[in-house]
Amino acid sequence: MGVDLSELPQDIVESISKRLTVYVDYLRFRCVCRSWNSFLPKTPLHLPPQLPWLMLSHKSFFNLSTNKIHRLNLPPRSGPTRICGSSHGWIVILEETAELTLLNPITRATISLPSLQTFPELVAMLRGYPDNNRHLINVVLSSNPSLSDDDFVAFAILNRRDFVFCKKGYNSWVLL
Repeated sequence: MGVDLSELPQDIVESISKRLTVYVDYLRFRCVCRSWNSFLPKTPLHLPPQLPWLMLSHKSFFNLSTNKIHRLNLPPRSGPTRICGSSHGWIVILEETAELTLLNPITRATISLPSLQTFPELVAMLRGYPDNNRHLINVVLSSNPSLSDDDFVAFAILNRRDFVFCKKGYNSWVLL
């Protein structure tokens, strides 16, 4: 005799979901049936900070909590790219064209950051030395863009000497 879990009252399902403390468990819980997946939020606000996943390559990550490797099918990029940081579960992708994108590898959500085209010296270095630009830019975020409508700030170090920042919605970086 099977039980139709989709018939459980929504408030009970929500109450159970709020007791989960590991993001992977929450994702699995949402996948139990279509109705749960449709009304439970993609990004839960109640979870405590999670241990980071270590990036082994552009598509594989090591989960410190479970001691497992996860392979994720990330969206394809149009040209050569480089990962230049990760913060609050988001990966910062630098395109060869000096465009920056935040990518959440779990939800596949993306957020565009202002282009680095306003720094011609950096853009020339990116194009001139595609394999040797590991320290040209490093980016961190002040908060998780997924968690709320609050503004986040992105901070970047360019060429190991210039500090720049932008807030959500800015069209360009501000040199500090």
